[in-house]
Amino acid sequence: MSKPKKEIVHRGVHYNRTLVDDAQGKLEKAAAHRWEKMSAERNNSGSNFPASLLAVDSRVVNFGHPAVSVLPRPMTQEEATAMATVFQWMFTSIGRSALYEVCREAGWTLQMSPRDDKPAQA
Repeated sequence: MSKPKKEIVHRGVHYNRTLVDDAQGKLEKAAAHRWEKMSAERNNSGSNFPASLLAVDSRVVNFGHPAVSVLPRPMTQEEATAMATVFQWMFTSIGRSALYEVCREAGWTLQMSPRDDKPAQA
C-alpha cells in the first residue's frame, strides 16, 4: 500500500514573523500570502509558479527566454520552503535594500512606502 501524498506547504522558515503586528510584519505577511496564492494557481501548462522556477524546457523560446514546462518530478518540501523563504526575505529591510541596490545599478528607481489608506477587508 502506498503512502498518501503529503501536501506541500509553501511557507518560509521565518513564517512566524508574519504574525508580528507591525509595519515589517505586515509587509512580510503580505509577501508570504502572495507567495502562497501564486503557489496555488496553475498556469497554462498545469504548473504553478514555484515549479516553473525549477522547470525549463529550452526547446521552446518565448520572447527570447526559454518557456517553462511542468516540473518532471514532484516538488520537494525543501524546495518549496527555500523558495518561500527567499520570497518573504525580499520584503525584509535587508531584502528591500538589496532590491533597491539592484534596481539602482540597473538604472531603475524602486519606491516603496506605506499607503495612507487601508486595503479593503476581505
